Amino acid sequence: MGERSYKVGRNVSRWLGAVECLGLPTASRLLYDAYSGISKKNHYEISVPGLSQSIHIRRKSTDINVFMQIFAMGEYALDSFAQSSGIFERYNHLVSLGVSPLIIDCGANSGMATLWWRKMFPLARIVAIEAAADNFEALKKNTRGDSAIKCVHAAVWSHKTTVKLDNPADDMWAFRFSEQSTPSSEVASGLTNTVTIPEIVEEEAAWESLLLVKIDIEGGERQLFSENTEWIGRVPLIIIETHDSLQPYDKTSLNFFRAVSAYDFEVCFSGENAFVYLS
Repeated sequence: MGERSYKVGRNVSRWLGAVECLGLPTASRLLYDAYSGISKKNHYEISVPGLSQSIHIRRKSTDINVFMQIFAMGEYALDSFAQSSGIFERYNHLVSLGVSPLIIDCGANSGMATLWWRKMFPLARIVAIEAAADNFEALKKNTRGDSAIKCVHAAVWSHKTTVKLDNPADDMWAFRFSEQSTPSSEVASGLTNTVTIPEIVEEEAAWESLLLVKIDIEGGERQLFSENTEWIGRVPLIIIETHDSLQPYDKTSLNFFRAVSAYDFEVCFSGENAFVYLS
């Protein structure tokens, strides 16, 4: 009974959040198309107030669930926590200096979080990194024509290498990768190159412009934080989804907490995400 009540309450909260975000007519139409099982559309387009482009939702995918988590439930809303005042102050200070604050979206999927940051920080530069080919195509479609967003087809890692997709049959928000070194000329055979956080920052901007790094890479945090983690001390906010519950006994979050423990930090939680404020 308790679990059923929880699910009902969660669904009501999602619907109310969608109405608040989109308005009653648009939210009702979206939820009908997505969940009724009657609509035969291959994809849906949603106009979100504050965004110049429509968001494309793939019908046979987890896009609608990600959209609801981010836009309806507000799981990346920074104003939920007092510690975020420093992030907004840093953003405004950089903008006042004529500098574009830098946001790095690791595991961008189809671009929902990227677009959330675009709405929240309209003058920021965003680098959206996605390793899975199908998701990357959706990401490009959702961010097309926006010169402030750079899409990178790669897996974020602790070092330069190549990786392969381990679970292509799983849901599109659960793809996992593992290292498989090979000459770069062979990457077209199904392997994907990696990028590092320092590489992205040094290509795009000065370290002083870095505003936040969001990480949702389905257990890849174990590899990302296994070495070369000095960059942690140069970012004021890391938002990370850990995956110990989905990959039990693999200790996927251990390296992250070991690495971040070298610095002073505070942690707040929203939905599936830990907001790690560093000082």
